Amino acid sequence: MVDTIVRDEVGSEFWDIPITEEKQVSFPGNTMWFISGTSALEYIIQDAMNRHRILTASIPSWCCSCMIEPFLKYGIEVCFYSVYVDDTGTLKMDYTSAPACDITLVISYFGYADQKAEGNPSGIIIRDMTHSLFCENKQDATYYFGSLRKWAGFWTGGYAWKDGNWESTRKIQEAEVSYISLRKDAMESKLQYLQGKRDDKTYLHTFEQGEAFLDHCGIVGGTQRDTFSAFHFDIEEVRRIRRQNAQYLISELGEYALFPHLSEKDCPLFVPVILDSDIRDGLRRYLVENRIYCPIHWEKTTTHRLSDVQMYLYDHELSIVCDQRYGLKEMQRIIEHVKDYLHSRY
Repeated sequence: MVDTIVRDEVGSEFWDIPITEEKQVSFPGNTMWFISGTSALEYIIQDAMNRHRILTASIPSWCCSCMIEPFLKYGIEVCFYSVYVDDTGTLKMDYTSAPACDITLVISYFGYADQKAEGNPSGIIIRDMTHSLFCENKQDATYYFGSLRKWAGFWTGGYAWKDGNWESTRKIQEAEVSYISLRKDAMESKLQYLQGKRDDKTYLHTFEQGEAFLDHCGIVGGTQRDTFSAFHFDIEEVRRIRRQNAQYLISELGEYALFPHLSEKDCPLFVPVILDSDIRDGLRRYLVENRIYCPIHWEKTTTHRLSDVQMYLYDHELSIVCDQRYGLKEMQRIIEHVKDYLHSRY
């Protein structure tokens, strides 16, 4: 946390990256760096198509549209395998619920190990490491990729590596200065707002402009600043704080938690909770009114083709903030507001 923070907002966009002098995070030697995880995924798809005939892709039903669109862009037919909460309350991936495909995208959610799978991914496996980079991960894929922007104030932060040599020789264009300026200015302005040095929140629009740029940028590289920060990211401290915060949230809100137990291998991105849809939406609004900003993963779009079972998580999940910017005081504040709202509804 920054000592000079005077406003008590919790959540939303990051403004800094905790780094150390010594390298703490290892990446394979053939890691490529990109402007975003979506850009990294598009590069992977292109690389796979250079050697294989890729006509169909199996995608998790619970995902962001930005994971679907790169496949559609290259004319690949997308099928959705079910990700749902089973009768025991455990998150489950059912690979058998979709037909065998040429390529399968696999996600481990939110940095927790307590997830089940039925069947096996088909074809070439792409593993999205965005949520699970700092946990123990399966070494079962041909491609690995993700985004560090979900963990700290990276301007870019996309990465990808391959089990083997890259096929693609396509030159990756440099990140546009205009985009970097948007991210940099937005983070600096947010910090100034939190420090009480400015009263406007125009940085929200600046962040939105940056996100709009990413929607259409294609395959673009990252920055040297973010590559250095990725290797020097203070994951030991980040992991300690996130685990401490998550454990406190789970101890008080465990009856609603998607992952009610924290294992030694876990490094939480959020603490996701499952609630009735109308209560979830009302709680989110109530938290916003109290300056606590908790996201929903993810929004349904026209690119999603989902069954009722597959839509459940979209309608019932809320991600509670537990990141390194905050301590137990902020977690207690979140708990009090969540309980105040839920006890009046349940």
